[in-house]
Amino acid sequence: MEATKKIITRAIYGNRTKTFRNVIRIAADEAGKLKEILGCTVSGAKILSASVEGDYIKGKKVKADVEFEIHIWYQSDQDTKVYKVNAVSSDIIEIEKQGAERFSQEDVKVWLKEKPKCIDASIVSEKEGDLVAVQLEYVLEAEIIGETLLNVKVF
Repeated sequence: MEATKKIITRAIYGNRTKTFRNVIRIAADEAGKLKEILGCTVSGAKILSASVEGDYIKGKKVKADVEFEIHIWYQSDQDTKVYKVNAVSSDIIEIEKQGAERFSQEDVKVWLKEKPKCIDASIVSEKEGDLVAVQLEYVLEAEIIGETLLNVKVF
């Protein structure tokens, strides 16, 4: 005797890991007095929000907003100072799908796979004044989880 059972379950639609290198421009409070950037670190990085975009035929994308706490050491006149700023970056991760199934009630999970690091920090002169350009490198991993229907033959 053979029967078909329908099982509703949650499954991973697709996932992807992507490395980002973004330049964030920061207007320091004392930009006019900046002489030299001595160092830069990133701490307190967190995912603010994540959402799914696109459709299952063309492919899905995850938009993630990431906040970084950036500490910049710089020389100003004859003194060394630290400037702390929070910056936000919006990133798009294209998901590699694992099948053409339709999923409902999708959830998205995004996390930092590696601790963000400051690759470079430099002073950039612009019309508005001097800015600090900080180049960050970080790795995000995302997955889309959805509800799907499985047909199982039972013997």
